[in-house]
Amino acid sequence: MHSLLDPCNRPLGGGYEEAIRQGKLLVQQLWSGREMLTTEEAAKLLGVTKQTIYRRKNARKLLGLAADTTAYRYPSWQFDSDVMPCVPDVIKKLKSYSAWGVYLFFTQKEPLLGGESPLQAIKRKKCDEVIRVAEILGKENE
Repeated sequence: MHSLLDPCNRPLGGGYEEAIRQGKLLVQQLWSGREMLTTEEAAKLLGVTKQTIYRRKNARKLLGLAADTTAYRYPSWQFDSDVMPCVPDVIKKLKSYSAWGVYLFFTQKEPLLGGESPLQAIKRKKCDEVIRVAEILGKENE
């Protein structure tokens, strides 16, 4: 296995390599989970072409997650009628985040939303609050 090095070309210790390995494993598990749709499935669900899905992903109107360089998966919850109108605005506010960072924003508990996840808040009709929090966090991360 290739060893990760610090700027002085010394191996990094303290469990760093294990954390990277565990992170990659988590990405693979999430990416292949039941909540993830293929490009074809997302296109069929929306009644559009695969190219339209790719264009919307590239325009940051849909959240597409890559685990390798050849394919994407799309979290199915973003296609719920209560959630879909809010997704593009949130993604745009988090422009400095990676796609996986945006995914974690949507799915993890957020203290600025009273401890509920942005996804839960959106389903409870709090899209405007979620967008404000995304704007705050997006600016902090620039």
